[in-house]
Amino acid sequence: MMDRIISLVEQVRGEFGGRTIFQTAENSGAAVWLRELGSLKGFYLFENNRRYIIINKSLDKLLQQTVCAHEFGHDMLHRELSAGGIRESSLFLATNKTEREANLFAAEILLTDKETLSVMSYASAMEEAAFELGVVPQILSYKLELLNHKGHHFNITDTASDSRVVQRLLRRLNAHVVAGLVGQDMALLDSRTWRYPFVRCVEELCELVVIGNEFRHIAARS
Repeated sequence: MMDRIISLVEQVRGEFGGRTIFQTAENSGAAVWLRELGSLKGFYLFENNRRYIIINKSLDKLLQQTVCAHEFGHDMLHRELSAGGIRESSLFLATNKTEREANLFAAEILLTDKETLSVMSYASAMEEAAFELGVVPQILSYKLELLNHKGHHFNITDTASDSRVVQRLLRRLNAHVVAGLVGQDMALLDSRTWRYPFVRCVEELCELVVIGNEFRHIAARS
C-alpha cells in the first residue's frame, strides 16, 4: 500500500499540483468547503459523481491544511467506500486501514522527501522539525515512516501502540469525569501544546477540553 500511495501522490502532484493542498484538491475536481462543523474536524463525501471535502472553519490554519490533505487522501484512495460520507472527529487514532492510509497520503503530499530530509538533518526534536516544516508532528511521523519504507532509517514511535496504551488508561477514568470533558462543543488545542505529553495524548485520542479544576481532577485520579 505504501508503494501505491507514493506513486499516487507523485501522479497527483504532476497532474494537479497547486501552491497549497487546497488548490491541489480543487484542481483535481473536488469541491473544498469551509463550514461550521461543531466537534467534527471535517468529512469527505462522494455523491452523484461529485466529490466534496468539507473542513471545519473553526480549526487553525495548520489543522485545516491537515484535514484537507487527509480527506483528499480518502478521495483518492477510498472513493468507492464513502457512501454516506466519511466523518472525522479525530485524525490520528488510525483505528482502521482506511484512516491510516489517508494519513500516509496526507504526509506524502504535504511533505517532499527533500525538504523533510533537510530539516531532519539538524532538528533536535520531532516538534521542532514539524514546526520548521509547517505540519503537525503526527504528519511528520507518518512521513518518516514513508521515508523508512524508501530505505532511510529514522527511529520513530509506534503511534498505534502508544494509542492503545493511553486508551486503556482513559477507560479507567471515572465515566462521569470523562463525560464532563467530552462534549459536542469541544475546543481544539493549539498545535504548540503538543510539547506536553498529557495534552498530546488527549488531543490525539479524545479531543478533550482541558479546563481548570477538571484537569486537576483528572490528573489526581489517573
